[in-house]
Amino acid sequence: MEFEFEGRLYRRDEFGVINQVDKKPFKYDSSYINIYNQQKYTQTAKVLNNIRLNYLMSYFFSPPESLLDVGCGNGSFLQACIGKINTLYGFDVVNTMLPDSIIKVYEFVEASVYTFWDSLEHIWDISFLENLPTRMVAVSVPWYYGEFKNWRHYKPDEHIRYFTLDALTNMFEHYGWTLLNYGDVEDVVREPINGNPNILTAIFRK
Repeated sequence: MEFEFEGRLYRRDEFGVINQVDKKPFKYDSSYINIYNQQKYTQTAKVLNNIRLNYLMSYFFSPPESLLDVGCGNGSFLQACIGKINTLYGFDVVNTMLPDSIIKVYEFVEASVYTFWDSLEHIWDISFLENLPTRMVAVSVPWYYGEFKNWRHYKPDEHIRYFTLDALTNMFEHYGWTLLNYGDVEDVVREPINGNPNILTAIFRK
């Protein structure tokens, strides 16, 4: 099914994911990353990253040996993991500086867990999910309810995919992943929208 919104073309795929069809390259650079170094973001980042880390750690009997954060940005989540997880990898299309204790990588390397915090909706080709060198993935994405109008997460060319819970689950299942848990744990910080959960957080396992 295809539809237009504000001159943009969208298609619902076989999983139920809404994809922008006429997407154009979006510029990710240091100025984009620096947006998240502003005080209005850093004030809540520590709380949000601890929520994410605690949510993730609850699915391990002991701390995972390694973690790779895809779309790590300024590395704030990885910094929250220092001292708790032995080996930390950061992957991002922007070549930002990370603390010495975090290993910057330019390809997907083997790790106990991968995290995609606010990044999966930006990625053009997601077929890599089939062969990720890990057994566990944690994801957070905007929770889509079928309406773009006046929605804060509608960002053409930047957000090129929009997920309901069923669509996210169907997509991951197609690539061999099983849903372990989902919820709106981030909404303690990021707040619901019009009575609906704002951010969908989920954990998948192979």
